[in-house]
Amino acid sequence: LFESVISTLKNPNPSTFFNLTIGKLKSINIQFIGEVYLPGIHALHPLSTALTALVQVEGIRQTGSLREIQLIRKNGKVLELDFYSYLLSGNNEIDMKMQDGDIIFVPVRNSSVSIMGAVIRPGIYEILEEETLDHLLSYSGGLKSTAQGSLFLERIQSFEDRLSEDFAKKKYNISLENKEFRLKDGDQIFINPIMDVENYVTILGKIKKPGDHPYFDGMTLTDILNQA
Repeated sequence: LFESVISTLKNPNPSTFFNLTIGKLKSINIQFIGEVYLPGIHALHPLSTALTALVQVEGIRQTGSLREIQLIRKNGKVLELDFYSYLLSGNNEIDMKMQDGDIIFVPVRNSSVSIMGAVIRPGIYEILEEETLDHLLSYSGGLKSTAQGSLFLERIQSFEDRLSEDFAKKKYNISLENKEFRLKDGDQIFINPIMDVENYVTILGKIKKPGDHPYFDGMTLTDILNQA
């Protein structure tokens, strides 16, 4: 290809020479501080992103935040990364490419709110200050079809609101329609499944089909005898 452009490359006595050397990609130095398993300065691949960089230092501790990770540039610019949008919905817009000299700071997690019972993904989630019950239900995958219309919440009272240490926790019954309900650190939520209630009539004795039979409104003795 080059010989067709530079004719002197293919002359019997060439006056032009071409030398190509493939070098190695230069690594970049990234500093990790805060709640990561391997804090310190690490040499990473130059195409590393924030997510792959954290993987290479063995990830974030359980005490670390996934919602308020700070990426600090050489010019002093601080970018805040919320990995929930990536981990729960695959949105990789926040997974920024790293630059040499970047600092990743993982602070202590903002909160821990647990949700159990009739939800798709029960577990412990980190909720930001302005987020509500609606956000938590979204993070947990939503309600199962067997969920009741209300939830049971146990909340740790602040020091100034406690009558005594024996009454440090308070229980609430909250409608699921109250989706703007504000959550606090330490909240424990349980969503009860609907009760297994069966409508039936039991008939025993000298009949062909003794046992339980479906009940319907207006049912008479003749109806149950015909079923049996």
